[in-house]
Amino acid sequence: MQLKTPFKTVQENLMVTQTGEVWAYYRTEPVPISEQDEEAIERHKSDWQSVFTELARYKDFHLELYPKQIELDKRLMELQKDFDRATHRMGRYYNEETTRMLSKEFGVITEESFVIGVCLKQQLLTNSSDVKGMLQHVFTSVTDRLVSFLGMESEIAPEYFARFKDVEKELARMLSLVGAIPLTEDELIYINRFHFLRGIGHVVEEEKEKRGLRISRTPF
Repeated sequence: MQLKTPFKTVQENLMVTQTGEVWAYYRTEPVPISEQDEEAIERHKSDWQSVFTELARYKDFHLELYPKQIELDKRLMELQKDFDRATHRMGRYYNEETTRMLSKEFGVITEESFVIGVCLKQQLLTNSSDVKGMLQHVFTSVTDRLVSFLGMESEIAPEYFARFKDVEKELARMLSLVGAIPLTEDELIYINRFHFLRGIGHVVEEEKEKRGLRISRTPF
């Protein structure tokens, strides 16, 4: 059985799909607001409403809730820096025991965060300031689709991503209103793999590094 993935290549928080579309990805985490703070709640709602209004002009976007693994060992390692030198060994032991017991009791511990993906290709065409630039973008899009249809692979030069720099910066500024930040390249790799790993025990850091493994050719 072969599984298909839209992922072709990534650079920073930009992903190119097998059909030549370019998507930008961002993460936004839940904001803790007291139920009694009605003003903050309304302000937060208003910010999201403004963001969705702006996103409408990008034509194609998606919002999905992903589980983000809490790396207990790393968090508890930070605590060790504050241990008294006289009791450091004992503190480290209890740190390790805490990690082991929580992992045994709850398995993989996660917290949820939203990932926002926005298609930039159409927006780039809309923003083209001259006919020549628009034709170049259309030609590139058609070429990408033809190459994909023929089952061939095409190399994507860094200059290709540079075309989307201004559009991505504008989008990032707008999404910062709700605290969204660009995904790292490792995070983008992982969320593309996550749908194939859901419910399967795995190590997040290892999966982030598997850039060379084509999931579409992985046997199940």
